[in-house]
Order: sequence, then structure tokens, then C-alpha cells
Amino acid sequence: MKAVMTIFFAVSMISASFGKGTAPSVDRALDLVRQYRASHPRYLQDRRDILEDLRDLGPGAAPAIPMLIEILTDTAGNSDRALEFRTLVRRVLIAIGKPAVPAVVALLDRKGTGIVFRVSDVLCGIGEPAVTELAQALAHEHPTVRNRAALILRNLGIKAAPAVPALVQRLNDDVDSVARSASVALGKIGDPAVPQLLQALKHPRPNVRKGAAGALGLMESPLDSETIVRALAAASADPIGEVRHAVGMTLGRYGQRSSVPILMEILRDDLTEWPAEAAELLDRLGESDTVLRALREDLDSGTVRDRRNAASALSALGAQAVPLLTAALRDDATAVRTEAVWSLKSIGDPARTALSDLSDMLTAPDMNLNDAAVETILFLSHHQHDTISLAALVAVARHGPPLKRGRAVYELAAWGADAVPALPRLLQAARDGDERLQEDVMRAFERIGEASIEFLAGTVQDPDPRVRCTAFRLLEAVLERREEGSMRVVAVLFSALGDSDPQVVSSAGRALSRLAGSPHYVPAWVQALRDPDDAVRIGASAWPVIRVRADRRTVTAADTPALIAAFVKVLGDRLWIVRLNAAHFLIQHEWRLPRAVSALVRLTESKHADCRRRALMALYESCQPVRLGHIKSQRPAWFGKTAQLHVRALKDEDTNIRLTAAGNLIRLDTHLEAAVQTLVALWQSGPPDIRHHAVMELSKSGAGANIEIHDLVSMLKDPDWRVREWAARVLIERGRLFGAVCETARDLLSEKPVAAKLAALRLLQSIGTRSDSAVAILMAALNDTSWEVRGAAARAVGTIGLKGDRTVPRLIQLLDDDARHVRGHAARSLVLLGQDAMPAVINALRGISAHLRGAAAGVLADMKAVQPLIDLFIAEPEFVVYRYVLGPLYLTQKSYSFDKDSYEEREELLYVTLAGLGDTALAGLRRFLKSRDARVRRSVILVLAYMGAGAAAEKSTLIEALVDRDTAVRRAAAVALNRMGDTDRVPYTFWFDALSDTREPIRREAEQSLLSRSYAVDDLIASLERPEPHVKAVVSRILANMGDSAAPAIPALIRCLGADRADVRGAASWALAHIGGPAVPALTVALKDENRTIRRAASDALRRMGRKARPAMPDLIRALKDASSGVRYHAAHALGEIGDTSPQVISALREVLRDPAQHVRDSVRVALERLERRPGRFGKEEKENE
Repeated sequence: MKAVMTIFFAVSMISASFGKGTAPSVDRALDLVRQYRASHPRYLQDRRDILEDLRDLGPGAAPAIPMLIEILTDTAGNSDRALEFRTLVRRVLIAIGKPAVPAVVALLDRKGTGIVFRVSDVLCGIGEPAVTELAQALAHEHPTVRNRAALILRNLGIKAAPAVPALVQRLNDDVDSVARSASVALGKIGDPAVPQLLQALKHPRPNVRKGAAGALGLMESPLDSETIVRALAAASADPIGEVRHAVGMTLGRYGQRSSVPILMEILRDDLTEWPAEAAELLDRLGESDTVLRALREDLDSGTVRDRRNAASALSALGAQAVPLLTAALRDDATAVRTEAVWSLKSIGDPARTALSDLSDMLTAPDMNLNDAAVETILFLSHHQHDTISLAALVAVARHGPPLKRGRAVYELAAWGADAVPALPRLLQAARDGDERLQEDVMRAFERIGEASIEFLAGTVQDPDPRVRCTAFRLLEAVLERREEGSMRVVAVLFSALGDSDPQVVSSAGRALSRLAGSPHYVPAWVQALRDPDDAVRIGASAWPVIRVRADRRTVTAADTPALIAAFVKVLGDRLWIVRLNAAHFLIQHEWRLPRAVSALVRLTESKHADCRRRALMALYESCQPVRLGHIKSQRPAWFGKTAQLHVRALKDEDTNIRLTAAGNLIRLDTHLEAAVQTLVALWQSGPPDIRHHAVMELSKSGAGANIEIHDLVSMLKDPDWRVREWAARVLIERGRLFGAVCETARDLLSEKPVAAKLAALRLLQSIGTRSDSAVAILMAALNDTSWEVRGAAARAVGTIGLKGDRTVPRLIQLLDDDARHVRGHAARSLVLLGQDAMPAVINALRGISAHLRGAAAGVLADMKAVQPLIDLFIAEPEFVVYRYVLGPLYLTQKSYSFDKDSYEEREELLYVTLAGLGDTALAGLRRFLKSRDARVRRSVILVLAYMGAGAAAEKSTLIEALVDRDTAVRRAAAVALNRMGDTDRVPYTFWFDALSDTREPIRREAEQSLLSRSYAVDDLIASLERPEPHVKAVVSRILANMGDSAAPAIPALIRCLGADRADVRGAASWALAHIGGPAVPALTVALKDENRTIRRAASDALRRMGRKARPAMPDLIRALKDASSGVRYHAAHALGEIGDTSPQVISALREVLRDPAQHVRDSVRVALERLERRPGRFGKEEKENE
């Protein structure tokens, strides 16, 4: 509100100040604003022309400031177009200049780094006219605003000279970050700030003296450096150590040797902030030997803190510090080793001699040390292609943290051919690493190029199958984008097809698929077919089959005479499997068919049964008319010979061969009688699997085969249910004995295996309505105990269109089945039955089960029965039904796969979807606004609420609903009016009552409305006395937003600290913290309360206050010994936030380091680190105290 008032004040002032002469500019600006507001929201960012015109108006565009601020603070959209549009807005504000400053400065308290950056850009662009407002912002109550104002003044540099007095005052700010920003800003301003900074060196407060000395040290080439040096020399005897150190650092920056004693004091001070910078200044002053001796002494005999500080300071001494830092890598303390690693990184290239020692740090148990070592190795090895860097990067790839290994591999990949010596280690890393590391190694091998391919190809003889498998997987990935490979690589891949490991064979096969177009492809294949190794020849001859399985592509580039000749020659190989593969290959591609057929004929006489069977299958494939492009009467010349071989095979001693021969004869449609007799004989005397397959082959014989009916009837009584199923199928195809088939189906339904029952349903579905018995059996299957059977039966009913008085009611019942699969098939079958099922489905809408009603609604939606669904929406209170009305009827998701859970959370989705339909939904729902059913009125009004301004035509009805006799209707009407922008009609007490509503949208709307209003404190205090906990929580948050003006509510908030609910206590604590200083006395009293909950909440509130809680410091120290660990935890944190470094505080905190509660000890450690301003300073010492 304050920012808005400032904006309008600025607009009014600029309009008045420019008088009549600027009237045309102001009118033009107002006209441009109107044009922008009238544009369609979708195309606002295209109105760059309006912004360009406003920029041309300069200060005359002041009336557009509110609109520009609105655009500037818009966080929606981060597209390039939105960013460019906001950039243009910043240019317009800069062109307006001084009139825009108050409105822009008022944005400094906004959240979000994006907005802060835009504000800074605008104010820096405006320049000096913004300095006065920024200087006033330095006195803002909120430290964030003060800090941001100081940072912007820093960016303005010497232009910010008028703000020097205000910045000097901020040197004594309670917040350290503000004081530091003010000091930096003064240093950037330069010479104009020198007189006041010299006076500040004599200020009674140490913080001011320290900040002034720091600011003087940040100046670049001041004009009167001699005067500054004299003032600093006088201040170098300051009794406060921090001030003296800051003065010494500044003198050192000015090159004054008088700073050496102070710098040495800083260097040896274990609480110093600047060990590295002090060492660097001493080095510039020619005292490097003295510094090295002092730091060596600290590393040899100092405490952990001393050694760590020494390691940090050595980073400023460059190459001469590398030996000492390398020795520090072997220190007993992890903190020292870690600091030494970071110092080596700071030194840069001279520290590369320590790479081998850094590699040893990778196996340390401390993760911080590991990360530091990895970062340093990667930094020092970047673009340094030598042996030391190579070894270090390989060590990171093998032993570094999982998330960092990939970076080392990526770095090695950039080396190209220089990384070849690391390939064996990279292969081992890929073998032992996870999938992510393997992918990184793959990319590295790809970038290394041809050398990596040759290396991977050389691993074919590695005895470890894991290495071979990983190598070929990498080789596959490297070759993925290549169409060529060397002869050696292709030959290796073909030889790998004979590997004993199937994964190696698979990877090699996929890699070969990438090289199908390589000129070496066919020569290598021919060479593999002639290889003396039997496994290689087997793999090469079977390669066409392997490749088809690997990538589902046929063989390419295989029509060369050399390859055909090689396969023809292989037909005489001593191994039958090679001969068989070769013949099969030649037949598949129709090359040298007679020669291949002759080889297959000879193979049918082999003593190996598998060879004979596969030869028969290959001959059968060679005779398929469809594949060969012949019609049935034009069979190949070897068809007769093939048929004779099959007939002869019907008498083979191997039952599998007899089964194959008979099945092939049936598919070739020749010698059917002999084939049928063989299959019947196999059924009668063969083993179970053979008998089953024999009858399955009989089912493919068609009507032309003469199968005795009595044999089929006998098969219907076979103990194997699979035999019975196939025999029944044969009878169904012939249209015979439906009654016997139905009895078989009934028997199958009584079998235990679910597969048998599903087979019965397939038979019944094939019979359909041709048998009344089939219908009865199918109805019985709808009641089966197996959900799979019930679902299949429901599907069959819809597929065959089974109608009847019993069918539809049973399907309706299945809509409420426990199994999702059954419910889905039942619903689809009802849809297929159409109009015949609709009356029953509509009747189901009045069922007892909400889930049944919801599923029925979904079925009606698919039937396009809209009116029953609208009636259901109005009358049905269960949101589980809404889900299915919502989905199909209003064009959202369709689903029958619902679960029996609560769907109340879908209520909001319902309203949003209906509101999105706009007038379409409004027309259907308007007549229900006056419904007698309060539940209906409430539902329709909530839909209007989500429509917002789109339902403004019904505002009068909503105003009447505010006095409805039903509470839920009144609250829904209030929500609707609130979203339409008519907020004044609903008093805030109404929203307090609405906070107790059971519905989340109502509660959320009530809370948002309450937080956006203005109140009298007395009214809020009265509201805190209400019994509802959610009211107390929201009122506390409102009071928190009011800041110290809410001080009269402190007693009531203190009482809320003892509430049972955590959200109430947290909100009250937050409010007291925002009230600040006035609440401290009451909180100190609360720290002594008998109720530990109140004590804990009071200590939490003091923690949130930060430095404002300084008066409560003695009570917080006593609270460190409280019986409640929660009180001790918050008290320690509060002391750390207050920032008092007095010995009393430090001593009290150290005593609590032995606290039995781990979270208390952790909070103490954090507080001590904050007070000492050196993170991690207390690590080992406190661990020892524990």
C-alpha cells in the first residue's frame, strides 16, 4: 500500500510541476496507458510500440509509472519475449528519470532476486537523481532494504557522493551485512567520502572505526593518500583488535611498512578474518621469508586452528608455498588437509607438482576433502596434457565421488588422441562403475576417435568376460554414428559372434549392424566364414539371424558374388550347423537355390535329429508360395522332392521330427491324409507336449482334411485341457457338435488352471449365440472366483452382443467389482450393448454404492447420454461420481480404472473444469441457483466462483446468497464475490468463521482474503481470544505483517505460545519476532514460565528477532540450562543470531557443547561459528569436548 501511495504521489507531483507546457505530453501518456490496458492480455507483450512512445516522452510519461511498475514486478513468464519486454520497461523508467525514483525505490522490500536486479538496473540508469531517495532508504526499518540501498549506491560509485553521511551512519548498523555493504559503498565513492571517513576513524564506536578503515582500504588511488596514511598510522594503536587489524590491512594495501607488525599479528591471530590477504600483503612488502618461517612453525607445532589458518594463508604466497602445502596434505586433521587442498587450487599451475599427492586424498573418508581434491585436480589438469595430469584424472575417474567421476572422464575426452594411455583405466572404470559413468566413458571413447576403436577391438581376447562385454558395448556406442570401420575392427566383431558370452555376441552383433555400409563389411564376413575357429564360423554363418533379432533389419550389402561364393563353399563345411546356416541363408535370399536345396536334402539324412528337423523347416520355407511370389499352382521345382522328404520323415524315430513333418505338410496343403494320420497317432501315443502340439497342428488342417469325428470326440475327453481346447476348435470350424463343445467348455471352467478357464471362454466366444448352452455357461463364468475369468467373460458378452434379462444386470453388478480389469471390461461391454443396456445403466445411477454410480456415469458418457449425467451432477454428493461425470462429459480424462478410495480432493478439479467451459456450463447450471437443495446451490455457486468475472451477470444472485439460511451456501457466495473483485460486501468477521469450513477451497480463500485486508489492532486482539486454532494462526500472521504497530497484541500473543497446535505457536512466535523490541520484555518473562511449550516458543521468537533480542541475552544464557532441549536449542541459536562475542556468551555456549542432545550441540556449534566469523572453526575441538 505504501508503494502504491508513493507512486501516485509521484505522478501527481510531476503532473503539477510541469504545468501547462507539459499538458500534451501528459495527455499523450494517459492515452498510451489506456491503449495498453485495452489490449488483449495475450498480446500485451507485443505492444512494444506503446513503450517506445512512452520512452520518447521522457519525464512527460510520468502518468504511466503505475503501469510500468506493474509490468516491472510481473514474475509470470520467463520467455525471451517477456524478458525483452521488461528490459524495454526499464529503459522507459530510466527515460522518465527522477519522477520514477520514489516508486522504484519503494520496490526494494519486494522478494525475489529478479525484481531486485530490475530495480537496481533502473536506479543505476537514472543515476544521481536517485541518490537522495536511496540515502533515505538507508534508514528503513527493514535491514534488507537498507542493504539493497547500500549495494545500489556502491554500483553508482562517485555519483553517490551525496549519500556519504547516511552511509557513514550505517557503519554502525546492527546487521553486519548492512555495515559491510555501507563500507564497500564508501570505498567505491572514493575521494568525496575521505573527510568523513577520517573523522569516523575517531568515532567512539568500534564498528564505525573498523568500517571506516575498511572503506579507506577499498579506494583506488585516492588524491590525498598521505593524509589518509597519517590518519591510519594514528589509528594503528587502537585498543580494539578488530579495528587495529582493519587499519593494518589498509596500511598494507597502501604499501606502508609500518603495517608489518600488525599484519604479522593478524597472521598469527587464530580468530582473524584475513590470513591469506595478510600473507599476500606481507609478501608484497618483502617479508615473504618471515611469513614462511612463521607459517612453517604454525604447521609444525600449532593447534588445529593455527595449522588450518596457516594453510589458508599460504595460498597467497604462490609457488614458494607449494612444498609446505604438500606436506600439509599429510596432516592428521582433516580440516587442515582440506584447507591445504583449496590453497593449492588457488596457487594454480605451480601447484601441479602436488597432483600425485592430491590423488591420494581421493580415498579419504571425509566427503569435503574428497570434493576439494577432485575440484583441485580438475582445475589443475584442465588443458594440461601431460603424464601427471593424465594419472590424476584417471584416479578421479576411478576413485572420485560418483557425481564427479563423469567430469574427469569428460576432461579426458577433450584430450583426444593424447588420452590413449588412459584407455585401459577408463575401460576398468566403465566395467566397475554405474550406468551414468559408463555413459560418460562412452562419450569419451567417441571423442577420442579411431584410437579408442582400435583399442576396444584389441580386447577380444581378454580372459575376463566382463571386460569383453563392456568393451563391445562401448564399441557399439562409438560406432553408432559411424558407417565405416577398419578391416581389423569389422573382423574382430565378426569373430566375437563366436564368443561364449551371449552378451558379448549381442553387443558385437549390434555394433556390426552399424557397419553394414562399410566397405570392409563383406570382406570381413567372408574371412570369418573361412576362419579355422569353429565358433567363429558358426557365428558368422548365423549372423543374418542374429542381426534380424538384434535390430529387426534384413541383411544389407550381401549381394556381392564373393559373399555368395563364400556361403556356397560353406555348404561343404565339416560342421552340420554351419552347413545348415549357410543353406538357410541362401534360401532366404533366393541365391543358388538348387545348390542350397541339395545341401538341405543331404542334411535331412544327418544322424543329428536337430539337424534333420531344422533342414526340414528350411526346405518348407523354400517352398512357401507367398514368400517366393508364386501362386499355388506354380510351385518350385523341388516341391515334390520336399514333399517326399516330409512324407518319409513321418516315419522318423524322433517324435519331434514326425510332428514337424506333419505340420509342414498341412501348411503346404499336400499329403494331408498321411499328415493327419501321423498327428492322430502322435496324439494317441506321444508324450504330453507332443500330443498337445499334434492336436494344435490338426486345427490348422482346414476343412479339406479328413479327420474322423470319433477321434475328435475322443480328444474332447483327453486329460490334457489343452488337447480338449484344440479339438473343440476343430469342431467349431467344421460347425459340428456344438453341444459337445459346450460341455467341453463347461469342463474347462471347472479346471483349476486359470488358463484352462480362459480357453473355455475363447471357445464360447467363438460359438457365440449359436448355442443356448454357450450363453448359460458364459453367464456362469461371470460369477467365477477368478478376476481374470470374470473380466474375460464380461468382454465376451460384449463382443458377441449377448442380450438378455440376466446379462445386463450382472454386468451392472460387475461395475462395482473389486478388480479394475473386471470393471473396465464390464463397462465396455455395456457400451457395446448400447440402447438395450441404457435403461438399466440409468437405473444404476440410483444405486447404493457411490462407486457403482460413478462407473454407471462413465458408461452413460460413452453412450452420449448427456442429460442423465447433468442431473447426476446436480443431485450426487459423492465426488467419486463427479470424477466420472467430469471426465467423459466435460472432455477431460476418461477412465474406468477407478479405485475404492476417497476422491474429495478432486472437488476443486471439478469446479475448475466446469468453470473453464464458461457460458456452456453457466447455461446448464443457472436454473439450479434457486434449487431447494442447499447442497446443489452450494456446488453451483462454487462453479461460479471459479469462473470469476465471467459469471458477473449472476452477481445479484450471489449477493442474495450471502444471507442464505445454509452456512455452506453463504460461504460459497462470499468466495464467488471475492473472486469477482467485490470484496467490500463481505465483512472480515465472516471470513474468520469461514476458516473453520471443512472444504479446502473455502479455507484457502478465507485466509487469502484476511491477509490482504487492513485492520484495527483492537479487533485482531479480540479475534485472538476466539477458540478456533486456525483463527488464532491467521490473526497472528496478520499481526506479523503489521510489525511493531501490533505491540498492543503482545499479551494475547504470549498466551498463544502455549497453544496445543504447532501452527498456532509458530504463527504467534513469528508475530512476536516481527513486532521486535517491544515484545522482548514479555518474552523474557515467558522464558521463565512453568509451561515448557511456552518457554520453547518464547526462545524461538527471540531467535527470529536476531539482534533486536539483545536485551534478553542474560535470560537466554540462563535458558541454556533449561530442562527442555527445545528451549536450549533455540536459546543457543538466538545467542548466535544476536552476535555478541563477549567472553560470557562464548563461555556459556562452550559449556553446552557437552549437552546430551545432538541437535542442541549442533545449534551451539553453529552459533559459535557465527560468532567467530570463521565457518568450521570449531570442528575438531568441539568433537573432542563431546
